[in-house]
Amino acid sequence: MAKYDAQCNECDVQFEFSSSIAQYKDVPPCPLCNGTARRIILAAPQGFVTGKFDPFKSPVDGSVIRTTNDLAEHNKRNGVVNIHDGYSEEKVLKGDFGAKKPESNTKEVTKDIHEAIHDVTHGYKPTIGVQEDD
Repeated sequence: MAKYDAQCNECDVQFEFSSSIAQYKDVPPCPLCNGTARRIILAAPQGFVTGKFDPFKSPVDGSVIRTTNDLAEHNKRNGVVNIHDGYSEEKVLKGDFGAKKPESNTKEVTKDIHEAIHDVTHGYKPTIGVQEDD
């Protein structure tokens, strides 16, 4: 049995099926909508593709999302945000989908700069790459 890739003619979802080499032209119906499907050849073998992404149908607009790029475009087009992209789950559940605010560490950086200036003006000399003799 060999594995083949197929794409539904109705909903465009891609799926994998197993078949003998002699019957590779017999493509099963789509597992999502039971529509007719055709065998396809992917650009790269599965072993060379990183971050496997299982296609799914969007509950927002019904489009089929096949890749992370498709998902990013879908989210932008529909004003959808991902909690794991840094948005506050609490705010999103309340309906606040405003853009995430960049993390600001200005106070920490300013403090580090002042400490470094103080250390250098009081005789500190960096020892990066220099080994001290015991």
